[in-house]
This record gives sequence, structure tokens and C-alpha cells, in this order.
Amino acid sequence: MKHIIMCLLLLALFDTTTLKGQDCKAILEDYRQKMASIQAPDTEDRVHYLKYSVELEYNDNWSGEKLDDQEIEFLLGNDFYLFQNQIVTKIGDEENAYTIVHPEGLILWNPSDLELAQQVLRKQQFETAQAVLLQEGTIEQCESTPAGINIISVQLPEDMTRQSHIESVSYRYDINKEKMKEVKFHYEANYPLVTSILLFEKMQFNLYHNNLKSAYESVFNSNGSLLAKYNGYQVIDNR
Repeated sequence: MKHIIMCLLLLALFDTTTLKGQDCKAILEDYRQKMASIQAPDTEDRVHYLKYSVELEYNDNWSGEKLDDQEIEFLLGNDFYLFQNQIVTKIGDEENAYTIVHPEGLILWNPSDLELAQQVLRKQQFETAQAVLLQEGTIEQCESTPAGINIISVQLPEDMTRQSHIESVSYRYDINKEKMKEVKFHYEANYPLVTSILLFEKMQFNLYHNNLKSAYESVFNSNGSLLAKYNGYQVIDNR
């Protein structure tokens, strides 16, 4: 009897309910519109924060360069941004922009590119592509788990596949928390990548942050010397 109960519990956990294709398109379109409506943080002591990882699966017969999986953090304030992974840290504000290449021990000091960082948030080209995908793509899978996770797979139209080499995109969306958990891209058979996966760990908007420093103060101390964590790095001034 104990084994039967355990089997029933496992079946309940992994059971899925099939939804109508138009229902899943509506879920994705609603999420897309919400993300597209996000603007800069409300006040100077607020930031948007995103933490996610990128996992790459290569074709077995691919002998070219292979990139490692990455963990990425992105923080954006009204006049400040921070982007970092294991290789590069980018820090910028209205006056300065720094690209810190850790393996090379280099700090590239450039003019401000804050507007470009804000465009990343607006992600206009990405939003346009998503809108076309939802309008013209075909729902291949549309299910909901008892935990409230929608599993949705969209087949790209042929013209988008020719341009991007992506055949389909699958999503795992938490309908209760209204948060995207995972986006997985499936590539053409002859492409170096089999899949690439975005795993979203944190996505917070208008988060209170009372310790924002300027870009300069994030790299140099009050004496104009590099912070201790950047000791030995070479600074190249491209202003």
C-alpha cells in the first residue's frame, strides 16, 4: 500500500494538463507586454536587477571554439549600470564607462555609454522579434503542471529560422509568480549549437539600493589608485 501511495504522489507531481495553443500564446504575449512596458527605475535610489545563467550545448561534431557556460548579473539605475560575468565587468554612469577584462588584467576607460545600457533594458529589437514570433510562430507544446509552471514550445516561421538558425523556442513560465524561469533555444541540425538555455534566478524591479557609487568610485579609491581587487591591472584610457 505504501508503494501505491508513493506512486500516486509521484504521478501527481509530474502530471501535466494540456492547454489550448491560443491560451499559451496569450500568456507569452501578456508577459512580453509587461516586460516591454518597463522603464528606468522610479527614483535615484532604486535599481533594476537581473541575475541569470547561460548554458550552451554544442554539436558533437563541432571542433571550433566553445564558450563556457556563464553566470551573469545586470544592475541598472537611473544614471548607473553594472554588468558582470566570470570574464568581464562593465561599469558605467553619465561620465565614465569601464570595461574590466579579468583574464587579461585590463581596464578600458571609455566615455560614457549609459544610453546604450538603457537601450539594453528597452531591448527594442528583441521585443520586435518576440512579437513576430508570437504572431507567426506555431505552438508545438502547451502544458501546465500542478505547480503552476507553464511549459510552452513555439516553432519559428521558416524565414526567422533562416536568419537566426533557431528552429524553436521553449519556455518555462511560473503563472502564479508571473515570472519566466527558463527560455531554451533549439538550433538547426547543422548549427554548432544544439541548444542554449537562459535560466533566470532573480529578476527584481525598483529594488531599493542605498549604496550606489559612481563608476569612478567603483574602480578607483579616493587617492586615484585602483581598488585593491584591481591591483596589478593595466588601465588603458580611451577617452
